[in-house]
Amino acid sequence: MVNLGQPNIDLTRFLNESPVHEIDGQRVDAMSLINSVSMISMKLDSNNVEHVKYLTTEGLSKKQRLEFIKKIRDKLGADLFELSTCNRVVYVGFGVDCDELESSVLASTSLDDAPFDRFTGIDVWRQLVKVCSGLDSFMIGELQVMSQFRGSISLHRENNLIDEMNSSFFSHIISANRLLRKEFGFNQTTESMLNLASNAIEEVLSLEENPLCVVLGFGEMGRKAVDVLLSQGQQN
Repeated sequence: MVNLGQPNIDLTRFLNESPVHEIDGQRVDAMSLINSVSMISMKLDSNNVEHVKYLTTEGLSKKQRLEFIKKIRDKLGADLFELSTCNRVVYVGFGVDCDELESSVLASTSLDDAPFDRFTGIDVWRQLVKVCSGLDSFMIGELQVMSQFRGSISLHRENNLIDEMNSSFFSHIISANRLLRKEFGFNQTTESMLNLASNAIEEVLSLEENPLCVVLGFGEMGRKAVDVLLSQGQQN
């Protein structure tokens, strides 16, 4: 993975291993499995914000999010993983191609088309490692996205949206994330977006007497903002 800089992750051994393995008594081809993984994603910018409004689950309750994901999964007829953060949406499908995945996602929204970025096979793994390690965030190496990724994995596992075998795909992403964070020193040097936002709120409050506070958005960041305001004694 030379495109991510040091440390380079050598997949040669993985690719040279016997392609046939046994999972739950069934013989499977490792290369066929990885090649059947597809992903469509969108990083928020001024050109796609109207599309993201229909595609993100940020701000939905747990029940609403599950209903949204299950609706797409039923149309897809395959395991589905969804991740929404403050600046991106991600959909991963197993045993399907990008066309099938995109068609199912769009059919479950009010959109006729959307400017998705597409990834297939090992490139899905590469991109998710990049995202979860904070290498593709507004603030390089930020920690919050990994917490959101883990939370999304738990949600999908607990509600049987992905089976055990497909779930292991994400375990390898988490392992690679640990390696990258250790090598780049992100664990010691980088704050999360939540901490930075909390500190910014506290700084503003120290300069204003009884300000009128307005919170825009009710995703994780919005809820955290309300928590911080209440902890600072703000009622306005």
